[in-house]
Formats: sequence, C-alpha cells, structure tokens
Amino acid sequence: MNSRASTWFPLALMLLLAALTYWLELTVSDVGGARVRPNDSNPDFIVDNFRVTRTNQAGLPDYVLAAPRLLHFRGNDTTEVVGPSLTHYAPGSPPVHLDAARGVVTGNGDLYEFFDKVVLRREPVGDSPALVMRTDYLKVMPDQALARTDRAVTITQGDSVLTGIGLEVDNNTRILRLLSEVRGNFHRVPKK
Repeated sequence: MNSRASTWFPLALMLLLAALTYWLELTVSDVGGARVRPNDSNPDFIVDNFRVTRTNQAGLPDYVLAAPRLLHFRGNDTTEVVGPSLTHYAPGSPPVHLDAARGVVTGNGDLYEFFDKVVLRREPVGDSPALVMRTDYLKVMPDQALARTDRAVTITQGDSVLTGIGLEVDNNTRILRLLSEVRGNFHRVPKK
C-alpha cells in the first residue's frame, strides 16, 4: 500500500498544480478570454530616494542622476523622475549640474527630457564665474554630453545676461549656442 501511495502522490500533486494553474488563468482573463493587461498609466515599480552613477572605463563618475522619486512604466519603457538632479563630469572640467521639477528617461537611458524650472549650472572656471541657464524644457543626451531646447532660455554669468529662443550645448567642446531672438548685456570683470 505504501508503494502505491508513493506512486500516486506525485501524480496527484501534478493534477493539483494543473488545476491551480487553470484557475489562475481564468482569474486573470476577462469574460471574452483575452488577457487583461495592466493599465499603462500605472507604474510597474516605484523607487524613492534613488541615486544612479554611471562610470567611465577608468571607474570615475561620468554622470550621476538622483531624485526623490522614480516611476517606471513598462508599457512604453519610460521612467519618470520627480525633482531630478543630473550631474555630468568631464575630465579636466568642472562638473555641470542640472535640476528640474520633473524628467523622463527613455529606453536604456540614452535620452533624458527635463521639464519645468530647468536650471543648468556650470561651476566657475578660473576667474570666470559660474554659468547658470534657465528654461522650461531641456533634452539631454548624456552619452554625447549634448543638451538642446527649442524654448526660451535665460543665461547668466556674473552680471552678464543673455536671453534667446532655442539652445544647443556641447559640454565636451564647451560651446553654447543660442538659436534665435538673442539679446544680452555683457559685463566684463576687471582684471586684477
């Protein structure tokens, strides 16, 4: 009798698991038999107080993204960040910091979009004061160290102020280009 029980027990267990699987299939299907997909407007995961550092081949930080909250959406493979802060490091140059009210990272992180109260700050270089740029939208490609916007921009450096519509920034070459309606007041700092 004991050998019969040991023979039938695995079979009974398999039948129970099959029945449970069938029941779960019915539970997650709608009336028409089609699978109910998760609502794409709901995140599949949320992370609070995160910090991600990408390093270069030498193991030094390339850029750091931090925010109080991150929400990932599986449906379109995007990540929304609330209150993001991005810092880009380039060898031989001071870091560039970017803060915004919110941001979106697409795919594998090759494109960042920042919205609302975007502030980009390059630390002082030599005798030159810090450079601060403000806009409502900025698209950043961190791997290429490029940033662009088609919106109004205000740039200040010390007492100098530039305004314009549209901007392209190449952090590798340190070239900043305003695209249209450029106006400005330049104030030179007297040499000591």
